[in-house]
Order: sequence, then structure tokens, then C-alpha cells
Amino acid sequence: MTVVAAVLLIPMDYRVQCDLELQPVSRRFVAAPFAAPLEECFVEPGDIVAENEILARLDGRELKWELAGIRADLGKARKEYNTHLSEGKRGLTAIARHEIERLENLEALLAARDNNLEIRSPMAGVVVSGDLRDSEGVPLETGQSLFEVAPLDRMVVEIEIPEEDVRHVSRNMSLTFYLNAMPSETHEAQVLRIHPRAELREQDNVFVAEAELENTSTVLRPGMKGVAKVSTGARSIGWNLFHKPVAHVTGWLGW
Repeated sequence: MTVVAAVLLIPMDYRVQCDLELQPVSRRFVAAPFAAPLEECFVEPGDIVAENEILARLDGRELKWELAGIRADLGKARKEYNTHLSEGKRGLTAIARHEIERLENLEALLAARDNNLEIRSPMAGVVVSGDLRDSEGVPLETGQSLFEVAPLDRMVVEIEIPEEDVRHVSRNMSLTFYLNAMPSETHEAQVLRIHPRAELREQDNVFVAEAELENTSTVLRPGMKGVAKVSTGARSIGWNLFHKPVAHVTGWLGW
């Protein structure tokens, strides 16, 4: 009994095991700049894109027809303005001048849209969402979200800390983890922050902590999952083995 008691008093690092998922450090949503049909989509989720690379192109045929009509109306309005000006009709001249200004503003707007039919990536990274290959020819609304692009150089490691262990985890604690896609590779990081509110993930109530990981090889992808172990400090072997059962029993007994 003495030997057993001595063994149980030996200090050992208490490591909290958690599920994890990789998320991008930041993400940008690419929206339709104006209402127009989608002509062609060039990417799909999982594709790696460069900054300013073309993601899709809008159909500009209706836009060009409208622009041609506006320019025809503008030429007519200028002729009327010159006619009223030469005849000294001040009221009609002023009306014609306002009409010219309105048409010029509309022409500039349509011309700018005609020059921006190509939807480009705002950053280098991976296309996280936005599969529009089956939507070619479908009208898009202004501001409609089309793509989600995330950089690949760094990843956020979202660690799902079990509710009963969150009191043992704090910022700057070290952790080791592996990913299911690469189980033979072990990574190290530090806890940067812990969300103050619990979340329900896969029927478990957990607190999400975050760490960051360099992705210089760009082999890591958002959504990859794995297992992490957070090192919370040395405690006796007895505490490591029995603190949870003891807490459950005392709670059940109401002590």
C-alpha cells in the first residue's frame, strides 16, 4: 500500500485530449458587383488561386445593348441641346443640359460595369466555397456571395476543449497535435485564446480554443481534422487518474 501510495504521488503532466479542426486565419467573400447573368465559372472549391486571378465572368451582352441605347440617346440629347441653344430657348436648353448630364452619368456607370465583367480573386489562397459551374447563365443579384477565398500561409487550429476540462486550460499553454490526413506528423503550438462561450459541436458541449500554425508547404487545408493534447502542468498520478471519477461521485452524492 505504501508503494502504491508513493506511485500515486509521482508528478505527471496532465494532458487534455481534444478534437481539432483547421480553419483559415482570414477569409474573403467575393460578391457579384452588379446584377447580371453568369457567363462562365473558372474555379471550384479546392482550387488554389493567385491574387487577381479570374474566378468567373459575367455575361455583358445585355449591358452592351443598354450602353449602346444610352449612347444613342446621348447623341440625340446633344443635338437637341445645340438646337435649343442656337434658337435662344433658355428653358428647353436647360432641360436638355440636365438630360445630357443624366445620360452621361448613366453611360459612365454602364461603361465601368462593362469594363468589370471579370470577377477576380482579392488574394492568393484556396477557394473554400463557390461551385457555380452549374449556374452558368443564371442571373445574379448585386452583392450576391459567389466565392469564399482563404489564404494558405497560416492556419487557425480550433481546439474543442471538453467542458469538464476547460478550467484546467489557459492561454500560452503548449499543445501537440496530429491531423487525420497526416497521422505520422506531429505539430506543436500554443493556446492563443479561448472563446468565452461554450458551443455545441457533434452533440458535445465544448469550449473552442485557438492556436496558429504556419503552412509554408501549403499542404494543409481548411476543414482538416485531428487530435490535440494540451499540456496543463504536472499533477500527481493519482489526481490524473481519479479526479474526474471523484468529482462525479461527490456531485452525485451532493457533497
